Amino acid sequence: MNEIENTSPAFENPELVTIGHILLDIRGYVDEFPKPDSSVKIKGDIHYSPGGSATNVAVGAGRLGIQSTICSIIGFDDYGLQIIQHLMKEHIDISNIKINYHKPSGISMLVINKEGSPIIIQSLGANEPFPIAQLDRNQIIQAKHLHMTGTDPLILKEAAHVAKHNAKGNVRVSFDPGRSISHMGYEKLMDILENIDYLIINRKEAAHLRGISEDTATLEVIKELRAVLPETITLIIKGGSKETIVKSTTEFFAVPPYNVTVFDTIGAGDAFAAGFISGLLRNASLKRAIILAHATAGYKVQFGGAQSSPTSAQLEEFLQEHKDEVAARDL
Repeated sequence: MNEIENTSPAFENPELVTIGHILLDIRGYVDEFPKPDSSVKIKGDIHYSPGGSATNVAVGAGRLGIQSTICSIIGFDDYGLQIIQHLMKEHIDISNIKINYHKPSGISMLVINKEGSPIIIQSLGANEPFPIAQLDRNQIIQAKHLHMTGTDPLILKEAAHVAKHNAKGNVRVSFDPGRSISHMGYEKLMDILENIDYLIINRKEAAHLRGISEDTATLEVIKELRAVLPETITLIIKGGSKETIVKSTTEFFAVPPYNVTVFDTIGAGDAFAAGFISGLLRNASLKRAIILAHATAGYKVQFGGAQSSPTSAQLEEFLQEHKDEVAARDL
C-alpha cells in the first residue's frame, strides 16, 4: 500500500460511529442469473466500489451532513488503499480504521439481475476477527449515536456496553444484524440486544433471530420478538417493497416505501439506516425518521452500487418530487 496523505477529518466528538465490515464490492449486472454449469454475459463493465454495511451507513449519513467515523479493519493492499481514498473523498473520519498486515482486505462479489436482486459471495479477509483491544472506546463515548452491523459478536457486545455504561451518559445505539448473525438467535445475542435502543432488521432476519419460520407474518414476528426482548427496544421491521412496521414503547405504526423504478437493491438497507439515523440526529420524530429512511433508500435503489445514496440536497429534491406519497399509518 502506497503512503498517502490523510485528508479526512478527525472528529473529536463524532455524531455517528459505525462498527462493522469494510469491503470492496466487485459487481456486474445480468438479465438473469446463470443456472448451475452454465454462463451468462455481464451487461456493460465490471464495477469496483467500496461497500460493507458499516461503511455504507457512514457514507450515507455523511452525505446527509452527519459527522461520521468507522470502526473496522482493512488489509495492507491496493483494495484497502482504494477504500481509504474513497472514504477521505467522502469526508469520513478514518482514524478508527485499523490495518491488518497479515490478511487481505475483504471483498464482496455481486451479480445483480434485471429486478435489482443480488447474489453475493464474500471473503471477509481482515474484517474478522476484530480484536477488542483495537476498539476505540473513547470515540464511542464521545459520539451521539452508535450503529452496529453484522460483524464479530464479541466486538459488538463490548461496543454496546461501552455506549450504555460510561460516565458521560448513554449513547443512542442501533443494531442491524443483517443476514450474517441474525441466524444465531436472540439468546446468543442477548448481551448485545440488552444494550441497544433500535433493532433495524428485515422480516426474514427477524424470524431467524426469534427462531421461527421465515414465512411468519410480520405482526406475528413482532409479537414473538416483543415477548423475549427488552421492552425498551424499538423494533423496526423493514419490508423491502412492502411496509416497514415500527413498534416502540409508545408507538405502533407502518410506513410504505416510495414508488420508484428499482435498478439495484445492494445497500438499500444501509441507506435506510443512514436516513433514519440522520433524521434522529436532527431531532426528527420517530415517524418522520422512518419516512426519511424510506426516502433515502428509495433514492438509492434507482442507481447502481451500495453507496449511491443521496446528498442532503438530493434527498430534499426527492421528497419534494414525491410529496404526500408516503405517510405513517397507526396500527
